[in-house]
Amino acid sequence: MTTAYHKTELSGGGVNALDGISGGSLSDGDFASVAEAGVFYFYLLDVDSAETASIPAIIAPTVNPGDKRWILQSVGGASIGTTTTATDDISIAAVPYDVIKYIDPNGANRNIILTGVWEQSVQIKIFNIGSDYNLLFNSTDSIFPGSAGIFGFDGTTWRRWV
Repeated sequence: MTTAYHKTELSGGGVNALDGISGGSLSDGDFASVAEAGVFYFYLLDVDSAETASIPAIIAPTVNPGDKRWILQSVGGASIGTTTTATDDISIAAVPYDVIKYIDPNGANRNIILTGVWEQSVQIKIFNIGSDYNLLFNSTDSIFPGSAGIFGFDGTTWRRWV
């Protein structure tokens, strides 16, 4: 019989961490979800993997691991949006999933600056929840108060879809 687990940390060995589940209590096909920092990870346990741990792709239990490894199946985060009241320009660091941001420019026009290496086909949805000031996405597209911009990355260029 398989068991489902839910944790709030990938590692650290504690009771809230996926690697904190003792290998002695795990069975082939057990599955787990981890919600950490607004990102959702989904894992399947392989009892004879013996792969070298490489978080987040492969996680080994800290106690009685044997050959048991949690193997990452998917990562999600697009359904979770964060709200920001800006005090300066806003940086968004590269992540391997879609991003939703609700931003109040808070008294001035603000630039949205993208950092890091983004994966092809990632989308960013920006909602300007302010009432008076614009957001400028990646120095190219204005998002007016009370409106949204949806941008997709084609591997080379960010393109506005809406």
